[in-house]
Amino acid sequence: MNYYETQTMKRQGTLSVAILFIGLVIAFNYYEGRNFLTIIPYASLTVIVLGMIYLCRLDTEVNSVAIRYRFKPFHVRSHTIEWKDIEEARLRKYHPLWEYKGWGISWGKAGMAYSTQGNVGLQLVLKNGKRILFGTQKPNELKNYLTKLRETYAIPLVDLTESTS
Repeated sequence: MNYYETQTMKRQGTLSVAILFIGLVIAFNYYEGRNFLTIIPYASLTVIVLGMIYLCRLDTEVNSVAIRYRFKPFHVRSHTIEWKDIEEARLRKYHPLWEYKGWGISWGKAGMAYSTQGNVGLQLVLKNGKRILFGTQKPNELKNYLTKLRETYAIPLVDLTESTS
């Protein structure tokens, strides 16, 4: 019995921003009377960044032994955190911009986060003091799975009554 979740970045807004950026660069270059070829580096960079965002995918698996995760295309292989290395785990609401400076693989005052969108995640505090948050788009499903896991195995799960809706 395992919990799996695959998440991708929100793509509609990203595409709009990229098109707007390229359009503004073209308009600025036209207004300045510059050669049309000067936009190629800007357009290329925008396409590369947009491509990376389109390829971003967070795969998370939770089971009775460990939490496995992979944030493509940045992780070549899955990473594993075993329950025996976790001091505490809880589902919680968070503020992606304030706590982690955004989505993706982020570092902030609250530790490290892997998220694609939204504001609910599984917060881990490891025995070595590190804090890691995994965003989820299925908080109720994850909560139900963790509750069953806590009843069957001695995982270090704390209060799940905090509202995540």
